[in-house]
Amino acid sequence: MFTITLDDRGLNFQGLKGRAKTLGKIALRSGGMVVANRAKEIITEKGLIKTGTMKRSIHAEPVETKSGDMFVLIGTNIQDPPYPHYLEFGTKRMSPKPFLRPALDETKGEALKEVGEALKRLF
Repeated sequence: MFTITLDDRGLNFQGLKGRAKTLGKIALRSGGMVVANRAKEIITEKGLIKTGTMKRSIHAEPVETKSGDMFVLIGTNIQDPPYPHYLEFGTKRMSPKPFLRPALDETKGEALKEVGEALKRLF
């Protein structure tokens, strides 16, 4: 038996093994891309793009923990300088201009639905 949950980290799977685990990762990435694509739209809507590098860097990556649980990380791989972090949370001199949190809030139902549909297609 396996379970799917949604928490602070996002969508989580527990109990998948073998080929089912691989298919679960594909489904998680599919659901995560719903959120990632909305984050890219928000970046454009808010005019946060200068070169497009940040928008291109947003991705959804399935992750497996040592205990075998899986979840999807949605974000950017830009770390130096941590400009996306500054935009999302602000600094003492800049107000926040969040794009990831609103994307998750707006699309979590759609993302869960996409994971379910992807699992149906894959299994």
